[in-house]
Amino acid sequence: MEMVTFLSPRAYVRQYDFVRTLRSRHFHIYPGPECLFTFIYFFFIALRSDTVVIQIKKRHPGPIDLLRRIFPSRIRYIIEMEGDFEYERDYLRQHPYRPGFYDRELAMLTAHVAKLKTMLGRADHVFVVSDSYRASIAQRYPDLCLMAKTSLMPVSYDDKKLAYSEERRRAHRRKLNLGDRLTLIYIGNAYYSWQNVKRTLQVFTLIKRELRPDAFLMLLVNREDHSIVREFIAEERLGPDDYLLGYAQHDEISDYLCAADIGVMLRHDHPMNEILCLPGKLVDYLACGLPVLVTRAIQELPETIRQKAYGLVLDDMDDDREVLAGIGPLLTHDAAKRREISAWAKGLFAADRHIQSYVDVFTALTGAPARETGA
Repeated sequence: MEMVTFLSPRAYVRQYDFVRTLRSRHFHIYPGPECLFTFIYFFFIALRSDTVVIQIKKRHPGPIDLLRRIFPSRIRYIIEMEGDFEYERDYLRQHPYRPGFYDRELAMLTAHVAKLKTMLGRADHVFVVSDSYRASIAQRYPDLCLMAKTSLMPVSYDDKKLAYSEERRRAHRRKLNLGDRLTLIYIGNAYYSWQNVKRTLQVFTLIKRELRPDAFLMLLVNREDHSIVREFIAEERLGPDDYLLGYAQHDEISDYLCAADIGVMLRHDHPMNEILCLPGKLVDYLACGLPVLVTRAIQELPETIRQKAYGLVLDDMDDDREVLAGIGPLLTHDAAKRREISAWAKGLFAADRHIQSYVDVFTALTGAPARETGA
């Protein structure tokens, strides 16, 4: 099994350090026009293969549909639905950073909404992020019989890379000169408003002002989004000793998560979050034993967190009183609790627990007749 992606020459050069880190014998990254190179790459694979099963993520399947016309008995493809164009479009309309900020994205999402039914209908299989989203799209397009060809793509992680370590915690806190400071952490992007970096900074400022003047915030955000984060930092009037704005490679994340005290992931009540939000970063937090500050609108996981007292689950993300009333138990480091959370996450989300169900889908497709692509 191989993974391949194509980047524009500009993006390839700009992200070359990241490319060099990720590229391997099983993960190929090439510079060039995406559609053309996708077609050429899989054309030559199909020439020398009996069956080619392709999983598509964040790409339009147009080149693969064309290939299937040429190789109707050899090409099959899976669409991985990490998001939903309709829900994303509606959310960005309701929650722009500022007027006009997402005009380009909204136009693109509107175009994709019109094509989504055709994409799902032509796919041989569809991976979705939650059972509730599976039911949602099956209800939206009842004539496609999607329940029969969709399955859950569970969130998982490599437990050899992400796990709590008290020794690693002490070492990285020394490296960052954190001392005994209460340390919150946010990992992710900042471009899209559903990530709520602004509210994350507001909550941090609230905790710092009302409860822990020594509090420190680590923001590990894609470099392209740093200018957005700096705008929000300026609004909160934070000083340079109050935060770290940086970026970490995947193999460095565990050090930062072990060093932190609270992981933050805040989402508004909206169908996009309630049935679609992929809680990958939340799982990363839990894998490293972090107590978390989250909202209820992240699929089903927050309810389990609430029951197990593995963090504070907010019913109203924007209610300062709720934050102050419930955050107390998270303000003190508890090594035993950290180990407990990490072990629980491993039992539920470690990748080796889910590999077989993933392989079963590919195995079934290698023996299944290819679907008609239609006009």
